[in-house]
Amino acid sequence: MRKEYLIEKEIYNKEKVKGGTKKWGFFWDSNLLNKISEQYNKKRDEWANIYLKDKKILILGAARNNIDFCIKYTNDITAIDISERQIENIKAKYSHVQAMIGDITTYNYPEGYYDAVFCSAILHHVPKDLDELFDHLHYTLKDEGNIFVYCEPLRLNPLLVLGRRFFPSQNHTPGEQPFLMRDFKKHYQKKYELIALQYCFFLTLFLGVFVKVTKINRIKFLTNTLYKINSFFYKIDCLLAKTPVNNFFWLFAMVLKKK
Repeated sequence: MRKEYLIEKEIYNKEKVKGGTKKWGFFWDSNLLNKISEQYNKKRDEWANIYLKDKKILILGAARNNIDFCIKYTNDITAIDISERQIENIKAKYSHVQAMIGDITTYNYPEGYYDAVFCSAILHHVPKDLDELFDHLHYTLKDEGNIFVYCEPLRLNPLLVLGRRFFPSQNHTPGEQPFLMRDFKKHYQKKYELIALQYCFFLTLFLGVFVKVTKINRIKFLTNTLYKINSFFYKIDCLLAKTPVNNFFWLFAMVLKKK
């Protein structure tokens, strides 16, 4: 197991400590970002109804919130995570889920077994092993099986760069590497076909920062105004996502089909 994965295992086995130094996400308004997320998530809910419903699913990097999402669509779930604590949390809530401790980059996957693989903010934790991992997943997926990438960070987003530089958190670990989309494509395009793609948060992320600033300064009328126009910023983001500006979005989501 790589040294950086051992460090990640240690980090995720610890209980998160509240308070202390300012963490990633401090500089935006979480309530507004959650509200905007609901608009983006509608598309991924549509994908889930197509690609996850009643399927045999493998979840990689199995935080409990990933189970919470997938369990709405199927009960046939296998979950793998490097952290004993994460697996214990899953078993405590979902006793019927097959939850196992393991390194997703070296796990002994069964051949042609799963209909879909679900990944949420996990692939950028294993950038050095991404080619090998996609090979493993190709082996374990059934014919025309899918990889459902719920979200991954993009390297060029300015707020992501500033946030990770000045507001480090327990969730940001040494082995992480946000992606450039052109580089990410090189890892999957030989063995997978892209069938759905979504870019999330550009102007909407800046909006969250502005709201945070107005709240701190107690400018209530401006805070309320910014809350009301979030749908307008979301629509602009949807248009920008169809242009090269999409390289500067915060997150992307996609569905891949095994060739």
